[in-house]
Amino acid sequence: MGDLSGIIFFILSLDFYFICVSVVISPALISTHFMKLINATPECFDIVKEITHFTINSSYPKYYSAEVVAFFLEYHSDENIKDAIDKKQVFILYKGKAVIGTGSIKENEIGRLFVLPQCQSHGYGSYIMDCLEKIVFNSFNEIILDASIPAYNLYLKRGYMPISYENLLIKQGHYLNYHVMTLKKSMARTMSV
Repeated sequence: MGDLSGIIFFILSLDFYFICVSVVISPALISTHFMKLINATPECFDIVKEITHFTINSSYPKYYSAEVVAFFLEYHSDENIKDAIDKKQVFILYKGKAVIGTGSIKENEIGRLFVLPQCQSHGYGSYIMDCLEKIVFNSFNEIILDASIPAYNLYLKRGYMPISYENLLIKQGHYLNYHVMTLKKSMARTMSV
């Protein structure tokens, strides 16, 4: 990424910090009328990549080895992100003018859900999931997703049930452990998005 992208991200990071601090200080619940989830366009590639890679680099080392973190970064490569954006599978969450997070849909599978670390635990991930679930359930009766270790409890709270536990060998002695989870439309909580 060029110098200009780094500067833009730094400025956006200040906006994210301000928004998250204001949410923490405010006794009111998160207001949804200033949030919107939109389809990412090719011009949004740098933003999606920054959110994805920054969140992986910031959060995943607490749960995974360096080799597994490198696997996640490679899995969410430029090519894979651009391809998903071109297929209209990627969404971006805005709160006002600030970008907070991203998520993706591929048929009935939700993936690449990332909220900037400084904005986590404020309901933004749940809001993204509400929106993505509503989109998927308009066409399918079941959602499938792969739950990373840090996201597993979020999905359990939403009613997702584990259907398998995967233990993928990444490199000799290093494994990626995750659950494959499902949510049936009949079991989904009511979404007001």
